[in-house]
Amino acid sequence: MKFLLLLLLCLPSLSFAAEKIRIFGNVTYDDDTILKVSGIDFSTPLSEQEMKQKLETTGFFSSVRVRQIGNTITIVVREKTPWFVLPYFSSGSGHTTYGLAAGMMGLGGSSSVFLGRFQLGSESKVGSAMYKDEFFRDTFWILGLTFDYEDSLRDIFHEREIVRRTKNKALNTTFHLGHHLAPDLIVQFDTHVETHEFEELNYQFSKGTQVSHRLFFDIGSYYLNEGLARGYKVRPYLEVATGLGSYKFYQFGVFSQKSVYLQGDFNWITRPRFEYGKPLPRYQMFELGGSKLRGFPAQAFRAESYAAVQNDILLTVFNFGKIKLRPMLFADWAYIENKGRTGLGAGLQFYFRQVAIPAIQVYGGYGFSP
Repeated sequence: MKFLLLLLLCLPSLSFAAEKIRIFGNVTYDDDTILKVSGIDFSTPLSEQEMKQKLETTGFFSSVRVRQIGNTITIVVREKTPWFVLPYFSSGSGHTTYGLAAGMMGLGGSSSVFLGRFQLGSESKVGSAMYKDEFFRDTFWILGLTFDYEDSLRDIFHEREIVRRTKNKALNTTFHLGHHLAPDLIVQFDTHVETHEFEELNYQFSKGTQVSHRLFFDIGSYYLNEGLARGYKVRPYLEVATGLGSYKFYQFGVFSQKSVYLQGDFNWITRPRFEYGKPLPRYQMFELGGSKLRGFPAQAFRAESYAAVQNDILLTVFNFGKIKLRPMLFADWAYIENKGRTGLGAGLQFYFRQVAIPAIQVYGGYGFSP
C-alpha cells in the first residue's frame, strides 16, 4: 500500500565498502533514485551514521535506520505521509456515493499505519478500519487487524439495464500476520472471521458465518510517484473457507502490475489478473465493471472465475502550480460469463505534488459486447 513506512535497528557505526544493499519501505522512490539523490557512492567507505545523514538530506523520509553487517547494508525508511483526510465522490451507472477516508502513519513513533473509510450512497453503507504494523517492534514481522462493514445492494443486469437489486450485509474481522523475507518478497497469512446475510435469486435469504484463511506472496518491487510507475509486483494467493463456518469454498488467483514502458512523462502500465473459486456463495462471487472493467457499469458481470487485463497509457503532463494534470487512454479486457469483454476510453487524472495517487479521476469510455 501506498503510505507504508520503515524502520531499522541501529548498531555501532562501522566503516565498510558495501557489496550488497537492501532497502525496505520505499513505495514511491526506487532504490536507484534514492541512492542517486542522496549522493551515496558505495565505492567509498561510509559509516552507518554518514549514510543515515545523506538519506535524511533527500527530504523523502520522516525516519531512516541503517544497519551494516559485514558487506551487507540494510536500510529501512518511512516515507513522508504522516496523515491525510480525503473526502471523495463517485457517480455512474445509477450509483452515487459519498465517502470520507483518513489515515495516519507512525503512531507512537512506530512503523504502524491506521486507515479508515466510511461511505454512503445509493442505498448502501460501507465502512472499514485497519491497523497494521509493517515492522513490528523493529523486526521484519507484519501484524495487523482490519474491520469491514457493508450494508448494500447488489445490481443484477440484463445487458446494460439493472433488472433487480438484491440485499447484502456483511461484517468482517481480519487478522494479518506476515514477514518481509526480502525487499522484494513478502509472505502474509490472513484469517477472516465474517458474518453474512444476503438475498438469493429465488428471493430467499441466506445467513451464516465464514471462517477462511488466505495465504499470499508479494513478489517484486513496484514504485508509483505522481502517476508514473516503475518496476513490477505479482501477488498469487490461495484462500480456503474451513468447516468452522457455514460456507465452505476455495479460491485462488494472481494479481500483478507492471510498468511496461516509461520515457519522460509517457508511461504504459498494465495490470493482468486471474481468479477462480468453487463453490462460491453469491456474496463471494467475483464482480467486474466500474473501476475493475472500465467502460461497463459496476457489478455488470458476476461469476466464479475470470481473466482480465487493464492497460493505462499516460500521455503527458500539464503543470499548474502544485497540481499535475495527466491525460490518459485506457484499454481493458476480461473474459467473464463465457465471453470476452472490451472497454476502451480516455480520462484525466489530477495529482497533487508529492502524492502518489490521484486526487480526482474522470473517465469516459465504451464497453463492447454488449
